[in-house]
Amino acid sequence: MWSSRHVLDSLLWEAAVDDMGIYPRAVLRGTVEELRTEWQDGWNAAVTEITEKHGQLTTWAKALTEEQLAQVTELLNADGEPVHLGIRDKGGGVVLLMNCGDTFMYACADAERFDLADLPEIHRLWKKHGYCGQVAWIARKRNAEPVKEYRYDSRYIAAKADL
Repeated sequence: MWSSRHVLDSLLWEAAVDDMGIYPRAVLRGTVEELRTEWQDGWNAAVTEITEKHGQLTTWAKALTEEQLAQVTELLNADGEPVHLGIRDKGGGVVLLMNCGDTFMYACADAERFDLADLPEIHRLWKKHGYCGQVAWIARKRNAEPVKEYRYDSRYIAAKADL
């Protein structure tokens, strides 16, 4: 039983958990401060939000083509997690992200959003060049070169030429 799983469903649960925020002490709405409630402090709030996010991610995934589904599953399941999913609104707005922290600026948390239309090229570059393929794609999109450790890497140069 434990040796098998529905890969995408497991990955969607992981993405939902990874996308959890932390409830702040209070929220300002105009000049009115709304303090966090006891319920928001509790486990029920977290479980509810995780479940809602999983539902939003599942609905999104069910609308993918077979090719998109295969590519997203492979990228989410790969070592190094080349792609991350997030939800940026209660309406289920799923965003696709590639982590690129410390790649375009030192000591910097960073990620690049991309669209489903970009997925085939990103997947191809990742399959052929690994992370350096993603860096080349992001560099082209941003019209900016990465830090020197990547800029002079032969794998990055090859990926850039492949674009």
